[in-house]
Amino acid sequence: MKTFRNVTLFICLFSFLALPTSEAADDINQRVLVVRVKGDVTVGGTSVDIGDSIKIGETIIAAGKKSYIQFQFASGTLIMLRDGILKVSKIKTKSTVIDLVKGVIFSFVKKQNGNKVKIRTSSASMGVRGTKFIAMAKPNSTYLCVCKGVVNIKNKTGNIDIRANEDITVSLKGKMSKAKANLQMWDMSKEGFGLMGMEIPDIN
Repeated sequence: MKTFRNVTLFICLFSFLALPTSEAADDINQRVLVVRVKGDVTVGGTSVDIGDSIKIGETIIAAGKKSYIQFQFASGTLIMLRDGILKVSKIKTKSTVIDLVKGVIFSFVKKQNGNKVKIRTSSASMGVRGTKFIAMAKPNSTYLCVCKGVVNIKNKTGNIDIRANEDITVSLKGKMSKAKANLQMWDMSKEGFGLMGMEIPDIN
């Protein structure tokens, strides 16, 4: 009987000690930190500074062409929103979901085993693993330009892989056809990633 009580006590003690560790790990995996901010930017209706945290479900707004916010996930993924609205809707160990309502995002998704980022707009969704790209959301269309790697984009008609130096404009039900990246949009990509401290080569 004494042995049984000792085993029970050990199990309870182990569970108690393990719980904070698990919660701490979840907290770290879900952490999103502001690393750059300029202009009229709010998160959850409140202005933010470098080092502030962004919580899941909070609406992020960068108002105006000169306003932007860059934030970093625990995985190393970096996102910069410029003149737009988005929400970080989900963060799990192997899956992150970002809803881009409007505006432009410049994205560096760090390649990790099993780590996938999904970007959703009103007209398309994009699945990403280890790449650099920009996406622009408008009320009836989505623009995607891939600077490095591959992004799979889909709408109600199907899906297609967009590779480095390619772009595409997608409507909700429209036919998807990729093309060589637009030079003006490529220059915008170089400018945006430059603000993030990253280089984009000239288009091939």
